[in-house]
Amino acid sequence: GAADPFQWLRALFNSFAVSVPTALITIVVGLMTGYAAVHMKYKGKGFIHSSLLFQMFFPVVVLLVPRYIIVSPLANHYLGMILPLAISIWGVFMYMNYFRTVPRTMFEAAKIDGASDLVILFRIAFPATKSLSTIVFLSVFMTRWNELMWDMLIAPSVNMQTLNVMISTQFNQNSTLAGPMYAASVLLTLPLIILFLCFSKHFKEGINFMLK
Repeated sequence: GAADPFQWLRALFNSFAVSVPTALITIVVGLMTGYAAVHMKYKGKGFIHSSLLFQMFFPVVVLLVPRYIIVSPLANHYLGMILPLAISIWGVFMYMNYFRTVPRTMFEAAKIDGASDLVILFRIAFPATKSLSTIVFLSVFMTRWNELMWDMLIAPSVNMQTLNVMISTQFNQNSTLAGPMYAASVLLTLPLIILFLCFSKHFKEGINFMLK
């Protein structure tokens, strides 16, 4: 039968509960990795860069099974839904490209004043990447919000279903319930529209940076 209103609210909550942390972790990981890759010296730097680039050539479907084997102990858990999708190679390269445009002297001056790399990263670098971070957040949030295959695989429990998964299963099981399903589809789309409208200024600035 059709799901009750509580199940729809829980699915909506689940979608937010996995999409927001995934986007935030992507920003933190991308920021730290991008900064380290460009402005820090360490052994194996070239190899790490090549490895990151190499991973971008693999389709997501190819990585689905090995990813599931590794993360299967976290099945039907928010961590299992968040962590595998929070490490975005695209996000890392976005921040790497940004830090290549920032003069090294800006960070060196802060180091001379006694600032540590973490202080430089979060008090100087991060505020300067506001527009880029908005682009990364919106892109990852939208991708995660619309995820279907991974959620159906790692979280088959009804209580862990995201809104996207629930709409998919309800359509298959109750194809005649067109009205409620269309309403649910609007509910699925509405948060993305609101987010874009709220951050449209930074989104446009980030797009202009990417086109430079």
